[in-house]
Amino acid sequence: MEKVTDLFMQISSSKSGQMKKYFDKGISIFALLISYISVANASDFIVINRNVTGDGNIDQIRLVDSNAEFYELTVHSGGKEILKNENLIPRTLKNSGGLEVFQGLSVVDGDISIRYRFCSPSSSVCYLRNIISNFKDGQFVFSREETISSADQIALVGTFYQKPAVPLKSLTYQSLLENNDNATKLFASTYGSCVVEMDGDSLVKISDELEKDSPNEWVLEKECVTPALVFALQVQKYLSSKAASRYFGLSDSASMDK
Repeated sequence: MEKVTDLFMQISSSKSGQMKKYFDKGISIFALLISYISVANASDFIVINRNVTGDGNIDQIRLVDSNAEFYELTVHSGGKEILKNENLIPRTLKNSGGLEVFQGLSVVDGDISIRYRFCSPSSSVCYLRNIISNFKDGQFVFSREETISSADQIALVGTFYQKPAVPLKSLTYQSLLENNDNATKLFASTYGSCVVEMDGDSLVKISDELEKDSPNEWVLEKECVTPALVFALQVQKYLSSKAASRYFGLSDSASMDK
């Protein structure tokens, strides 16, 4: 913003000293008002001044709110814009539980970290996804993802490397929605496919079925429920010790029959 004093003409009169005193005071008040208005109307949602290019100089990462569907993500280095993405970080999207999908932007160990929380009514599992991008060969690339997958208090942490790495400038929110297979498969292989595939409160549904003296066959099918899930349900007080023991007995019998 141009200096405020440039907006005023020089004043000279026989009472220039007294006039200048009040004039300078007016300039100060006007400058404060202009400064306040500029901040209030600023479109910058987040501004981070950190080195992310590895050259030791401070870069500026900005998230700009232009009232569009997505925030505008930019990185400026040495006075030049070296990254711009307008299709990656949604402004107002919320999960089925009312939580914002976008969970934050930060710089960690010189890398850009963008966090999302994905939840769907069709599954009991939510995914806190940390998209990490680093500067390589003159551009930012999405190199890895750190994910916490959780169903209530049952959680699993995973790190997945992108091969090949994806340029951050071309990464989109839609592509992230469509590509969550790694975290989903890891959770399913650890705790069973039924937790991932069932809608509503799958942990309660599975526990209620296992508490029955004669559980339905679906809950005993291979890969629906794993021993790790049964132990976790017992620890979290979803499942009684009696039901857990029954499951292991029935599971062993089914394995022997095959």
